Amino acid sequence: MLETIERYQKCSYNASDAIVPPKETQNSYHEYLKLKARVEFLQRSQRNLLGEDLGPLSVKDLEQLDNQIEISLKHIRSTKTQLMLDQLCDVKRKEQMLQEANKLEKKGIIIHQIDN
Repeated sequence: MLETIERYQKCSYNASDAIVPPKETQNSYHEYLKLKARVEFLQRSQRNLLGEDLGPLSVKDLEQLDNQIEISLKHIRSTKTQLMLDQLCDVKRKEQMLQEANKLEKKGIIIHQIDN
């Protein structure tokens, strides 16, 4: 009886495996391997950018890493400068609005004093 059940299960599983074409399975596995390699590369790059695992890198690799960090810092500084300039413009605009409101308020007070 047990042997019959095992033969049934083998036949059932083989039939469901036949639904997925072997070529598609190979393509999926190949895609998986490519993605796995890419993730490992990105993780290694991240560790390098954080200053970790630098021992196995060549001088050329270290120079490229240094250039990449320099470019990133320039971009960060540029973005920060632009944000600060935008904030400065906003503050100046608010200052002008408050000065205008102040002038109008003073004129209103002077007019009220003249009327009294």
